[in-house]
Amino acid sequence: MALTLAPYHAAMRIGQGFNSYTHEILVNDAVVYDTETPGGDHYQGDTKQVSQIVSYCTRHVDKVSEVTDAMNVSAALSIKTATAGGGLTGSYVNSDKFKESTLNFFVQVTVVNQTIMAEDVRQFNAIDGVWNTGKFMKVYGDCYISGFIEGGELDAIVSVKITDKSTESDIKAALEASFGQGNAAGGKLNASFNLDKTNALKNCETTITVNWNGGGDIKPADELWSIESLTKAAAAFPYNVARCPQRTYAILTKYENLLSFQKLSPKPTVLDYDVASLYTNDLLDAMMAYKNIWKKIHLDITDYEDNNVTLKTAKIEPRKADVKTEISKPKRMEALHFLQDLVDTARENAGDSSEQVLELVNLLHSPGGTHTASSQSSKNFEYPDNIGIPYEPDEFGLEKARKDCRLEMLKIVKEVDEVIANPMLALDPERDLQYTNPTFFRRLLPTVTKIEKPKLVTASAAPAPTLHERLYYAPKELPDHFKPMYETALKDPKSSKFLMTAWAGDHTKHEPGTIINDFPSVTNSHIVKSVSVWINNKSSNNYIVAYQLDFTDKPSLFRSHDNTPGHPPNSTPKTFAVTNVGDRITSVQITAGKFPDFPVKVVSSITLATAGGQSAKLGMDVPPDQSDTLWTDAPVANYSLRGFWGESGSAFDRLGVFYGLDE
Repeated sequence: MALTLAPYHAAMRIGQGFNSYTHEILVNDAVVYDTETPGGDHYQGDTKQVSQIVSYCTRHVDKVSEVTDAMNVSAALSIKTATAGGGLTGSYVNSDKFKESTLNFFVQVTVVNQTIMAEDVRQFNAIDGVWNTGKFMKVYGDCYISGFIEGGELDAIVSVKITDKSTESDIKAALEASFGQGNAAGGKLNASFNLDKTNALKNCETTITVNWNGGGDIKPADELWSIESLTKAAAAFPYNVARCPQRTYAILTKYENLLSFQKLSPKPTVLDYDVASLYTNDLLDAMMAYKNIWKKIHLDITDYEDNNVTLKTAKIEPRKADVKTEISKPKRMEALHFLQDLVDTARENAGDSSEQVLELVNLLHSPGGTHTASSQSSKNFEYPDNIGIPYEPDEFGLEKARKDCRLEMLKIVKEVDEVIANPMLALDPERDLQYTNPTFFRRLLPTVTKIEKPKLVTASAAPAPTLHERLYYAPKELPDHFKPMYETALKDPKSSKFLMTAWAGDHTKHEPGTIINDFPSVTNSHIVKSVSVWINNKSSNNYIVAYQLDFTDKPSLFRSHDNTPGHPPNSTPKTFAVTNVGDRITSVQITAGKFPDFPVKVVSSITLATAGGQSAKLGMDVPPDQSDTLWTDAPVANYSLRGFWGESGSAFDRLGVFYGLDE
């Protein structure tokens, strides 16, 4: 039977409990020495003369999971830590470079000098109140560390990004010839085929990443890694390991192999994670694909903002959206059944009071409540499904795609949590896919076309800036007396780099007041460094009557409710200042409500927050009657607060936000 292994690190001890799925070290002394026999490690191998077991492997790989699987790295841990290797042996794998490359070759040399086995560590250490309860897996895991392998291992990935596709077969054959000749086990590897000097790789981007344990210095310090130096290091690696070995792997043994464990009554239930390995490898490949998509979206946003690319809506057949909708139906029904069970449980324990039922439902469904693991899982999986609709071809569509991409990665992480709790889910043929296939998700992204710019463009020949048709998301819903203001703003070239949010306050058709519009007074270089408001100091009427924006190296902008210069009488000022250099105000919340002095809602407070986490509330601490709050955030990176727009009379009865691109 093949050994079950996990990459070694210094915290490992013989007898420790271990989770073979997540590679998590658990309780010490889960298995202890049998008191009837003396203790001590048993070394299998002659310490006077090293007789090594050497294996040399090179192959073309298409998936990151093929690499992590060969290195015995936990796919679940790689997903949880968002790195191919989980921060252990395989963390050197650059998943982005791997996905972008045309060809990836994996080189592995493993050397076993000796195996350290504590054969007399065989007494299961049953902890009262744990071994026979549901806590068993969290405390003990599914196996224990029974020994170590000492020797060395060299792993390398050669990634080649080919620009001329017609040469792909030649380059692949050249790489196979370079790595495939020779006999590493005999200490010789023919590296005479000097691929580095051939024309095959002349116009290619080649990346070589190497990781090794044992062997000491396997390459001269002044020599760079190349295909030639890699083949030489691989050939000499067994000799170097004989001089300088180290522990490379921990040997894992299942508790069922212990006679003392089999004698327990009742015998604890130990989950079998072997059935989930293939499924988890698929999850890892999907996670790495989404990481690559997430990075590409970031680059596309930057290129679009710099006017380097054009975007076009992706073409998707309608039936694909229908298929996605059908796939999501079982998940929605499962959620509905869960919520119904939750409400029924609450009713049984809360009597006839609807308030008590609601309170108990919230308690049962909260992270700190007494709900079961399944209820927590159902709550965590309440992520919106992508229903197959292509994203809008602009920075807002890309930002929405970036957010959805992050949610899909979270779904994969949560699916790993589900499998940890119940590995048999990996074998369920009727279980729906819990995330969108990254291939399908990629098809929903806008088509990106690079703009071919001329080598020399004079000022007179430069194209006029394109107007941003989405300065405001719903122009038709603006009150009629605001539409001339909006149409004038839309004609301004800078509107392509501004966003106008909705407004807080009155939404009735009352008599128009004085229009407030900061758009003509600010540019993309107006960086807000502080915001001040003046609050009416009458009791129970603490509404805002004026505000002032202070900019970096620009004149301040003051607005009062009656358009009168100077600070209003009978008012108290409050100020929020950005303290960190380079920080920006990227979130604004405006609260409005009813006051005795007015028939309509007026603004009572403004809450500001920066990208660096600084925040403050200016205005009433307690919301007024019938209050509502407008929550706004900068639409994408590099946007921040520029000013406000709205309407005023005796107070600000309407107030919205302008965000602009930082320049």
